[in-house]
Amino acid sequence: MIYLAVSVAVVAAISILNLLLTLGMARRLREHAARLAALPPDWLGPPPELMLAAGARPAEFHAETVDGGQVSLASLATPALIGFFSPDCPPCREWIPRFVQAAGELAPGRAQALAVVTGSTTSGGDEVAQLRSVAQVVVEPSDGPVSRAFAVKGWPALCRLGADGTIITNDNDAALAAPAPV
Repeated sequence: MIYLAVSVAVVAAISILNLLLTLGMARRLREHAARLAALPPDWLGPPPELMLAAGARPAEFHAETVDGGQVSLASLATPALIGFFSPDCPPCREWIPRFVQAAGELAPGRAQALAVVTGSTTSGGDEVAQLRSVAQVVVEPSDGPVSRAFAVKGWPALCRLGADGTIITNDNDAALAAPAPV
């Protein structure tokens, strides 16, 4: 009988200790949540640049478009809208229609818009079909000549080139905004 009483006392002591530890952990989690909520939104710093910074000039490049034409930095009509997309990139699916709309608002023709799709024409078929009506489209590997010229490190990456061929902005939202009149 005494063994039963000792066993019940030990189980009760362990249960009380477990309850105290659980309550202590819950209190610490609330404290940590409050500390994280008090941090400024940019506490990790600015997001990494996906391509050359504003003010930089891309390197010269030469590439073939899906329509069989040639495109180079010198052949782009400026100011220009440039976009880099990947068929394997879920955010790109959201940005392509926005790019198409912004490119459609440029001067008639496709000379002021360049879209680069990484991968193969079979993997990027839908993307290429959407983009080719408003932009010159290049399909290349992720380390292709156009991507290297703009130092692209991620997708989607958009920019606006100014009349002098330098990057005005590499912020995706700002690149799609209508350029200020010159």
